[in-house]
Amino acid sequence: MLTECQVNGRRQQQERVQQHAARFAPEAGSWTFLFATGDAHELKAYVNELILAEPDLRSDELRIDAPCSRDGSPPHYSLSRFMPHPAPEPCPAPEPDHQPAES
Repeated sequence: MLTECQVNGRRQQQERVQQHAARFAPEAGSWTFLFATGDAHELKAYVNELILAEPDLRSDELRIDAPCSRDGSPPHYSLSRFMPHPAPEPCPAPEPDHQPAES
């Protein structure tokens, strides 16, 4: 049987997973290619420079793809960044109807 603490921990984990899925859903934005290399050290240096240049960048906004090769060819790394769609412009408030004052 789970303790209350374990239940709360699982609930919080599920909430984090749902928030992450919503944040990176296709309708929220898209992944934009940034860099590709076959050298892991070069990739790490690029990511470090990116983080230094943009201190507000979150690590979960970056994605590293390294397709596996079964033929023994060297690895190839591809770095992408999640770019959210711009927020929609707010609709302007309707202007009040101005009626001429009756005399």
